[in-house]
Amino acid sequence: MRRVFTLCMLVIAAVQIGGCSGHHVRGVVLVGENSYVQIVDKNDPRLSQGEPVMGATVTSIVDPQSLDSTRLAGVTTDVSGAFSIPVENFGAGWLEYEMGVTVRRSKFAPAEGFFPLPGSGKRVLVVLAPGRDAVGDRRSAFDEDYSFERDLERFAH
Repeated sequence: MRRVFTLCMLVIAAVQIGGCSGHHVRGVVLVGENSYVQIVDKNDPRLSQGEPVMGATVTSIVDPQSLDSTRLAGVTTDVSGAFSIPVENFGAGWLEYEMGVTVRRSKFAPAEGFFPLPGSGKRVLVVLAPGRDAVGDRRSAFDEDYSFERDLERFAH
């Protein structure tokens, strides 16, 4: 009986340590011709090819299609375009989760991607194309001064 109790305690401790290990999703944002998000091997040469985008905002969500989705803390890219997103969900890194990422920077078209939560051997490669972030300029039908006719006229010309 004592052996079973000891074994159970070891299993519980291992699960708690593994769940709190502080998994991070790492990546880099570079300038390119088209905006996109791609998962690559951590040694992929494209991660260091191109001009880095400093100051890009990276927002992410775990299990975006689930009712139990988790919005993660937003991060900003550093001078080398690199970012690291802490994922505190239980079992992150060894349980299967889906992840959604949106990357924005003024004067660049945004990039968005959905993929299985990458392990420590993978990186998120984000490429932003110079251009306009049209999402930030859109008006919602829920805005008080929204006018369908004004939008229709704007897009007709």
